[in-house]
Amino acid sequence: MTPLLTHSGVLPASPLIWKAICHATPMRRINAESDTSVIQLVSYFLILHKGKFLTHRRTKRQPEKRLTDIRSLGFSGHICKHDTNHLLGNDLFEPSFEDAPYLNRELAEEVSVKLESKNPIRFSGYIWDPSDTLGLQHLALLYIVPTNGDYKILEPGLITDARFESLLEIKSKLELYTTWSRLLINELEVNKTNFLEKLK
Repeated sequence: MTPLLTHSGVLPASPLIWKAICHATPMRRINAESDTSVIQLVSYFLILHKGKFLTHRRTKRQPEKRLTDIRSLGFSGHICKHDTNHLLGNDLFEPSFEDAPYLNRELAEEVSVKLESKNPIRFSGYIWDPSDTLGLQHLALLYIVPTNGDYKILEPGLITDARFESLLEIKSKLELYTTWSRLLINELEVNKTNFLEKLK
C-alpha cells in the first residue's frame, strides 16, 4: 500500500487506495505494533455540531501511550478482524449504520451521539502522516459525523475534557493537539472551500 501513499496529510477518497485496503489481512495488534512495515487501519470520526468540533484529551490510562495528555480533534479506533466483512463487503464511499455496522461499534466504544437524520455519516478520505512512528504505522479512514450536539463520553477513564470547540478556539492552542488534528486544521486553512463542503 505504501507506494500508493505518495503524499502525506489529509488525502481525498481514492479508488486505488481503497482497492489496496480490500487486500488487507487481519493481524494481532501486538505483532503489528512491533513491525513498522505494517500499516494498521483505523477509523477517525470528526463529530460536528453547528460548525464546531467535539474535541477531547486522552488520559494516561488509555492504551496508546504516545497520545497521553494530548488533545484530539477526532475519535478513532483500530478496525478489527470481525469488522472486515462489513467494511470490505460494502461501498466505503456511501457508509451508513445500515450498510457498514462497524461504524456503529467504533463510535459506540468511546462516545454516544445523536446523529442528524437528514445529514448522515460520510466517508471523506484518508489521513496519512509518515513523519513519526505512530503516523507511519496507521492509515485513517476519515468520517464526518454531523450531530444535534448531544453526546456522552462512554470511556471517561480514558477520555476527558470533551467539549465542542470552534476552529478559532482550537487554533489558539494548536500545540496541544495531535499531529493528525493539526493536519486536519491545516487542510481547513489551505483547502477551506472544498473541505467545508463536506462538513455541510
